[in-house]
Amino acid sequence: MKLNDIKDTYILSTGKRVYANRGLLSISDDGEVFEGYDGHVTSSKDDNMFTRTEREEIAVTVVARWLDWANLTGSDWIRRK
Repeated sequence: MKLNDIKDTYILSTGKRVYANRGLLSISDDGEVFEGYDGHVTSSKDDNMFTRTEREEIAVTVVARWLDWANLTGSDWIRRK
């Protein structure tokens, strides 16, 4: 998944495009996915908007960004759980 900085759009490996204001994607406890600070992408993890592979791609990208920001590797994070 790569971010097209000019248009604030993620391009998934499947070619699907997901708008995300300023490149921000987040998820609620209920599985709702949001973009930017108030945009709504999908209503639940069971929503058919994304395939399982696309959901995995989004999750891995966002988690990797947070781990990089915290200066952690995946194994560091797992040990802290």
